[in-house]
Formats: sequence, structure tokens, C-alpha cells
Amino acid sequence: MKHQKSIPIILTTLSTLCAASSVMAASDATAYINGNIYTANKQHQFVTSVVVENGVFKYVGNDSKTAASFNKDIRVVDLKGKTVVPGLYDSHIHPIGAGEKLLFECHLPASANAKEVINLVAECVDTMPAGSWIIGSGWGSDILMSEDIPTIKMLDDVSKDRAILLTDYSHHNVWVNSKAIAESKITLDSMKQYKDLVIYDDTGAFSGFFLEGAGGSLHDAVPKRTSEEYALSAKKVITELNKMGVIGVKDSYVFDKEYNAWKQLDDDGLLTANVALSWGWPTSNNMSQDETQKAFMDMVKPSSGHLYSKFAKMTLDGIPPTKTAAMLAPYSDDEKEALGKLNYSEKLLATNLMWLDKHGFTTQVHAVGDRAARTMLNAVETMREVQGNSGLRHEIAHACIVDPSDIKRFSELNVVPNFSPIFWYPSMFQDGLEMAIGKERAGRNCAVKTLSENGAMPTGGSDWPISPDVNPWKAMESLITRKDPNGLRANETVWPEQKINIVQALELYTINGAKAQRRGDKAGSIETGKSADMLFLNQDVFNVDSSVIGETKVDQTVFEGKTIYTSPESQVRTTIEKYSESVFNADTTSLKKMFHVNAVMAGDLPHVHLAGTPEPFIKDVDSRPSMASQNINLISEITYIDVQGDTASVTLEEENFFGHGRFVNYLSLVKENNQWKIVSKVFTHK
Repeated sequence: MKHQKSIPIILTTLSTLCAASSVMAASDATAYINGNIYTANKQHQFVTSVVVENGVFKYVGNDSKTAASFNKDIRVVDLKGKTVVPGLYDSHIHPIGAGEKLLFECHLPASANAKEVINLVAECVDTMPAGSWIIGSGWGSDILMSEDIPTIKMLDDVSKDRAILLTDYSHHNVWVNSKAIAESKITLDSMKQYKDLVIYDDTGAFSGFFLEGAGGSLHDAVPKRTSEEYALSAKKVITELNKMGVIGVKDSYVFDKEYNAWKQLDDDGLLTANVALSWGWPTSNNMSQDETQKAFMDMVKPSSGHLYSKFAKMTLDGIPPTKTAAMLAPYSDDEKEALGKLNYSEKLLATNLMWLDKHGFTTQVHAVGDRAARTMLNAVETMREVQGNSGLRHEIAHACIVDPSDIKRFSELNVVPNFSPIFWYPSMFQDGLEMAIGKERAGRNCAVKTLSENGAMPTGGSDWPISPDVNPWKAMESLITRKDPNGLRANETVWPEQKINIVQALELYTINGAKAQRRGDKAGSIETGKSADMLFLNQDVFNVDSSVIGETKVDQTVFEGKTIYTSPESQVRTTIEKYSESVFNADTTSLKKMFHVNAVMAGDLPHVHLAGTPEPFIKDVDSRPSMASQNINLISEITYIDVQGDTASVTLEEENFFGHGRFVNYLSLVKENNQWKIVSKVFTHK
């Protein structure tokens, strides 16, 4: 249920004129006045008014009269105190994969045990199209760390002779059945090269678990999706991101299939976000350096429209649960040799970075372990010494497990630390980290505050669908509380000394994100001349308890000056506000349009009971001088909204109705032909 308390609608002649002008004006210019507008500009963090014209901010300030008189045809929107923030950026995400998961895959919660995974897979076998592989993702690392590792037979028994491939939550490891192994044509001999990255059963046969690169042949055997399916995935994921206020993403591993999907969406005029394309650096060991560089450049396509191509992605190490993240100290006292693995030497990494930097590419490097982070920082330092500072800000993805002595080097070397929220609050992921590297090191996870205060300009990225939750508002809540934003494990925190405030959290997802996309001069903050990307929120995130920031909903998403998303709650609220304005002005023509053709009404006036159609009520309003003409201040307050699909319930309280009455209205609405109509009104006189 959604309980929402809104600011009272005080209907006067002035507010009515503002509402009317918003409907009548034909100008492209719109003035938004009387708002609580956070700009992400440190010099002027909050203003009350902005003007948007031709997709950019033309005025940002505190003078509503100047804004409203920007030009004679300007459309005026009275925000009535509503909170507005810049559009958000997700700086590390795999969106096409997320769209595929939403549309075509079997979802496996990371909290599910082996039996629960098997039950979910059995359901998918029965519901997914016949003949297709069963693809799923999300199983947790504790399945591999338990004493009784599940068997390949468990999947075989529910497969009905279909190939099954299940990726873990990190997307680094797979669990497959015998049919998938047969389809991939791998053998015990061919997999010897991967050594302990393949898990065998007690008989020496495949257990079904393949770690890191050992799963490559299995992924390769999965039938490729069509270009139409990838395009559908791109459209689906952008729609979902826009709902949460995200208007910029860094796609953190792009190859031809991702590019083609984005290009098709953009060419069709349907891409409502800026997309930074981080092209995947070739990883074949059989290519020379020259061949690797040529293969990369052959893959890269030029920037166009909303696509920006000057980005690259590398993977330097693995992840702690599989002990493949490169660590400075052993994983445990019992495993002195367990330090993880670097995919590139420091020298080779520096060589690659220098070439990419010289050719204008900003590189995001997956470096989870503290040794990997130091290797990346050392490589950047070498690059700066050899060829100077190009101004490009290279990035470390998952910059959480960092040796304290390396913290200041991020700002000194202008390296961007990128964080994903699932790794900085109490969760099964944090539990797995503690099991892998110990409580002390795991407790120093994601030094967001220290890095911010040292000028490193960190960014936030969901890493969705590797991370199970893309919601940036939950991410910001957990940055502020260092607690689970889902309300679980309420008494636990991770490194509470690293808590930040809401302004600092928003910086990660607004101006810092835009700068990481190399668009900080054009977007990321509400400033004159920048792209008009902004969000209208359902609550004042600057003045609510930090524990409810994760419940923030976006009422409206504006991208390049155009509204690309309006929430159902906001649509209903707008309908009720128009209803109140129509009553206030005795505009019975508009009032009739508010009601469904089959609407009913019942209620008590001081001396009479009404029941039937809305017609007697409309006639009563029409028979009196309007409240507007009498200069009556009618206060209408929406105290409750609940939207379920195409139906809604609203409580509307009215005070000073025709100068003296107080009423409570219980309204039910339905959505038909994309319009909300009042289907019933029950009211009582207070």
C-alpha cells in the first residue's frame, strides 16, 4: 500500500492562472517556480525556479517573477514546494544483460539455497519456450562454500533433457547440467588447462561447477539471441531505468551485440538516456600487443546521437569468494599461497592504459582486491610519468578493498573510484567477503566518505544484473546509513565511520556520474546552459529520515527538457488536482470530464444525504458563484493514494469549501484509454 501525504493545494486566483497557463501556452519554454530544487552546483546548491527551453536550462535562480516572465508565451508550472534533483547516472551497469534477464531468463535469488534453486529451475523448465536453453542467474556463493556442494545430477533430474546454465550473482561462475556440457563439447582433457577453476566430484567427473574463465566454452555454446531480442532488451531496461530517474548509464562491457541494440534504439528515437560505451578489451592470449590493439579498434564504432564511444573496460582480477581477487596478504593464515591472480602484470596493464589514453579512451578496470587496486594505481602513475596527464580520469570498478595507504592516491592520480551498493552494507555478499578474507579486512569495505573528502569524486553504479537491485535510491540510503536498505539485519552496519549525507550521495549519482561520462560540462547538474535533465520526487529527500530515502519514488523524469516518464501516482494526483481546480472555479464542463460515464456518488451534506450519479453535485456547484470569484481560499489536501495497476484509491480532504464546509472525499479511479477517471465518490461532512 502506498500512503502519501502531499502539500495542501491552496486554490486561489493566482494558482488557477498558473494551472491554466500550463495548459494554454504553446511555447517550448517552461518556467518551474516555487520548487525545492537541488542543483548539484556547490556554489548554489538550492534554488526555487528554473526555465527550460529547447532542451536546456535557460534560467536557474530564486526569482519566480523573472522565470515566469522569461518570454510572453512561457508555460508556467507551480511546483508548490516539490523537490527536484538532477537526472541520475548509473556508472557501472550491464543494461542489455539486465534487459535479457527481465525478458528471457530464470531469476535465482542470491539468498536461495540449492534446493530452492532446483525448484525454481524446475518451474522455468515448465514455463520457458520448448527447446530453448534454461538460462538463469543470481545463485549465491555460499552454495559453493557449503560442505555438501550440489551435484550435476540435481539439475539433470529436473531438466527434461534441456541444457541448463546458471550464472552466479557475480556472473563469474557457472553451474550447468550434463546436457549443457555435451552441447559445449568440453571434455575432461580439454579442461585440464583450467586446473582448480574446474570443480570435480569424488569420482573425478565434472561436478557441474566451472569458475571464472573455465566457464567460457559453456557460455559460448548457448544459442545466440537475435538482434530483435537484444533491441527488445535495450528498450525494456531503459524504460525501467527511466522510472527510477536514471538518464545516463555506463555500459561496462560492450561488444557488437550491445552496440547494435543501442544503435537501433537510438536511431528509432527511443533511447531516453545517454549511454557511455565501455568497449571490452580483447583478452586472447594468442594475440600480440599490436593484434590486440587492432582488434580493439576494429570493434569500436564512432559516437553518435546518445551513444558515446570513447570508453574501454578491462578485468584485472576476480572476486573474493572464489579467491581470485588479487590480495596483498593471503586469504587466510591456513592458505599462505592464496593471493588471487592478476590477469595482467603491472607493466602490461600500464602499456595497455598508455595506448588507450593516447587514443582518447577512458578505461574502467575491474580491480576488486587490494593488490589489484594498487596495481592499477601504479600503472596510472607510470602512465602519467611517461606521457603526462591527458586529463582523462581512468576508473577502478569496485574500489572497496583498498589498502589505507592507497586511499590518497586516487585524488593524486585523478583516478575515479566506482562503487556498487550491494558491497557496502550488511548482506550475504558481505558475509561471503568476511568468510573469504576475514572480518577485519572485510570490515574496511568501501571508504566512500574518505575518498570523497580527499577529492576523488567517486561514482555509484549498480553493476546490475550482477547485483540484484538497480534502485539508486536504496543505494543512496545505504550510503548514508551503511545498513541494509531493505530493512533486514537492522542492528548491523558496515564501517559506520564511512557514512555520508544525502547531498554527498546525490553527487555520486549526478554530477560525478556525468563527469565520469565526460559530460560534466553539459549535464549532471541544474545549471544554465546544461541539458534539462531533472526528476520530480514524491518526497523531500533532504528532510526525511534517512531510513526512508530508499522508498523515494520519481513522479516525473525529464530528459533533455521532455517528460519521458510520469508515475501512475503522479498521474492520479494531477487528475485530482484538476478536479479540485474545476470545483474551485465552478468549471462544470471540465468537472464532468473528470468522472467516468458510469460514475456513482454518495455522501452527507449538513442537512441532506445524496446517493446516485454525480449530476446533482455538479449542478449544485454550477448553481453558486464560484469560490474563485468570491476569493475563497479552498484548501484541498490529498492524504492518501494507492495505485494498483489501472485502479486507484484516493482520500481528498477539503477545508473552507464555499467558505465554511469541511469534507473528506473517498475517491476511486480507473484508467481507460490512458486517462484516469473518477468512478466513485463517497464523501462525508466534518
